[in-house]
Amino acid sequence: MSTKLKKIGCWFCFCCLLLGVFAGRVTAEGRASILSRLQVVADPELGELIRIAVGNTPEAKEASEFLRSYSDSTKYRELKRKAEEASVKVVRLVTEAYAHIRLMDTQITQIEQKISGTRGAVRTELILARAELEAKRTVKLAELREIMNIVPKHAFGRQAVAGLKNWLALDVIGDFVYVLKYKKPYHEWRGYPDFARAVKVMSQETAVKYIKDLVKNREELPLRVTIFRTESGIRVSEKLYEQVIESIKKAAVELEADVYLAKVRQDIDTSDYFLRAGKIYDDERYMQRQEYPKDEQRFFEKHIDWYLTRPRSLPRKFIIKFDKESKDLAVRMVDAIRAKAKELGVGRFVEIEQEETEFEIPEQEEGKPKRGVGGRR
Repeated sequence: MSTKLKKIGCWFCFCCLLLGVFAGRVTAEGRASILSRLQVVADPELGELIRIAVGNTPEAKEASEFLRSYSDSTKYRELKRKAEEASVKVVRLVTEAYAHIRLMDTQITQIEQKISGTRGAVRTELILARAELEAKRTVKLAELREIMNIVPKHAFGRQAVAGLKNWLALDVIGDFVYVLKYKKPYHEWRGYPDFARAVKVMSQETAVKYIKDLVKNREELPLRVTIFRTESGIRVSEKLYEQVIESIKKAAVELEADVYLAKVRQDIDTSDYFLRAGKIYDDERYMQRQEYPKDEQRFFEKHIDWYLTRPRSLPRKFIIKFDKESKDLAVRMVDAIRAKAKELGVGRFVEIEQEETEFEIPEQEEGKPKRGVGGRR
């Protein structure tokens, strides 16, 4: 009997030992599984969200910017430490928001399935429950955007300059629209590109049709349209703005176009030129310090073209004052202005005033640098 008890006891101990080992392995494997889930994000969508969010933190951007001009290793280590601390918090916030959004997605899907099979008061309650969940999901998505420093693409949102295919300027002067295309490369640091190519002076209706035809071609997008206007063009510009917006909506390209209505400017601007002794100046005070261009025709083309093919530049009055010796030069200059205006179809917006005079030249001030001819206004 004692022998049997001993055998039973041995078997019992052996089984307990096996159970203990197995339980230990399960616990160890369970811990390892949790640790791996902490260290690796298996969900590719969540992983992408975390990657973007970590890179968009102000601390990470500051450290990255400092690294470009790496000069102080101590400061860089400090910036890197702050970026890592910020990343830990951002990872938690992104994960929580992602989990909530995914849960609400599932709940909304389940409710939609139930709605299709119910009637009466229950259906109404389910519809209200779905609307409430959709509202909560929208709020949670907004929170996630804020965490990740993301501004979503939206209708008529400002298009990135680097991605623009076209940038149009519609300059409304009275009842007419002077359509111009900016030349690449585009930039925003000075507001608008320096150079534009004139398309045509159009009526309001023709300008709207021009936009309609342009947005039909996806290869011409993204597009930016800037509408300038004079005081006399306020009414037409506002109507034009509404029609351009409507045309873009009908073409369903709101996400690939932005339209901007600029401030009102005065109805006319002036350009002054002073012709003395066969030389051209744009400021009467600097006649002793400016250099006459070697190529007269090139000078005309450069400066006249600048004023007549630039948004916000018309209507314009050219005021030319000249002495007897420069009378022929004045005639050539007037002819050049009129010829260019006719070529561009903007003659109605150009006025020329001539005056023969004698100039009183002030004494040259010492130490003053020479100015260029035909400065821009």
